[in-house]
Amino acid sequence: MSAPLFYAIAIAISYPMRKARDANDSGMITLRSCVILLAIVPMSLEGVTEFTTVNREESVAASQIVAASSDAVERALFEAPRFDRVRPLYLSAGFPSPVATRIEHDSEETRWVIQMRGGEMLLTGMEPRTGDLTLRLEEARPGLVRWRAISDTSHMTHFLVWREIVVQWQAVDASTTKVTWTLRYFRGLDPAWYFGPMERYAARLAAGYLIDSVAIP
Repeated sequence: MSAPLFYAIAIAISYPMRKARDANDSGMITLRSCVILLAIVPMSLEGVTEFTTVNREESVAASQIVAASSDAVERALFEAPRFDRVRPLYLSAGFPSPVATRIEHDSEETRWVIQMRGGEMLLTGMEPRTGDLTLRLEEARPGLVRWRAISDTSHMTHFLVWREIVVQWQAVDASTTKVTWTLRYFRGLDPAWYFGPMERYAARLAAGYLIDSVAIP
């Protein structure tokens, strides 16, 4: 995800400097060096201090009309998802993907455990290939379910930290329902102007995929 950013910065720095050197213009070299520093330094400080950090809390939602009654949608939300459905191509570009899931019940709480695979950095070859995203059921009532993330051992934490999932549904008629899937997370990468749109786009695609995989009977 970060490679295009590094390449763009390298080109933005090297190209004008090379043109100035080719022209043998020391004044232009100095001017362009100052302009490059004025542009690069503020961006490089983002995320270093609280003052230079753009808000990392994000909320992304996707809505879809599904061919199922509201009661059928509610039942589907607590059944086994179908993660074998084809994911959007963008989500296959290095992001971890769900491979298995289970819902655990005990006397105190209900947990949704999603096993994720992929996204490892391959820096040492020793990173685990799978991890679990664990969510706790915080609220469940007609038309709304809210899960809060309590732990994540998957490689998704390289990119972001999940906060909560909110699913809302409303009957359109007896056989169709509008489902809205909201993902709230903490962006883990800077700068925001580069990684923010990429992560929001991925989260929006993921929300739509989850509607297809979880909310549709």
